[in-house]
Amino acid sequence: MNLVFSNNVKADRLQAFTRALDGGTGGAKIKLYGGVQPTAGTAHSQPLLCELTIPKPSAVNVSNGVLTIAAPFSAMALLDGVVTWCRLTDSAGNWVADCDAGGSESTAVFRILNADGEVFAGGQVIVNQAQLKEV
Repeated sequence: MNLVFSNNVKADRLQAFTRALDGGTGGAKIKLYGGVQPTAGTAHSQPLLCELTIPKPSAVNVSNGVLTIAAPFSAMALLDGVVTWCRLTDSAGNWVADCDAGGSESTAVFRILNADGEVFAGGQVIVNQAQLKEV
């Protein structure tokens, strides 16, 4: 048997996520990494490929189980690499969530526009749309 939540509960869960993102004094961070995704929230040794900042407040809208997050400010990639996972933190660096990442053809939660998810040092990383859907 599956547990299915009402739309009100889904909206509350998504809003709780944005409260966690907005927990610091500034905007939340999306930190992009390559390599093997570690156990959620744990320390790791992968080099940071790029760090994007989400404006505060992070939520634009919650409707029909979909959270629209304010588009992060563009940022320069620090290193060449293929993005395979990302970590979301509040502005103080407190862990909020980890998710898989990949290219535009992948099924990853966070997708880079090019097909293979590669970023290049000195190149701009731009997020056009940021949405999460509660299922």
